[in-house]
Amino acid sequence: MIRRVVLVRSDQKDRVDAALARLSDLRGTLGCVRDVEVGRDVGGRCLGYDRMFTLTFDTAADILRWRDHPAHQPLRSVLDSCATLLVFEYEVATAAGETVDARAAAPPTAGG
Repeated sequence: MIRRVVLVRSDQKDRVDAALARLSDLRGTLGCVRDVEVGRDVGGRCLGYDRMFTLTFDTAADILRWRDHPAHQPLRSVLDSCATLLVFEYEVATAAGETVDARAAAPPTAGG
């Protein structure tokens, strides 16, 4: 599995929050995304990156499907227009202890 962590910094909090709420509502409805988590910083050491979301994918091919998925486009559009993002992807061990090579994934895309 591959997890994508996206940290979001923006002065347009209402727009970001609305976009992330729509993403959270998609949890369990996207065949290419295993899990979605959305959160806000509670520690106060976020350097302005006070919103975040994670997406968990089974395979690198699922990342490509997400990139082109119609549900991704509005999120990407909002975040590209009003936010700075830090994106980090890493391999997550499966229950069987296997990992998926995240380097086989598509090049990073803006907007998660």
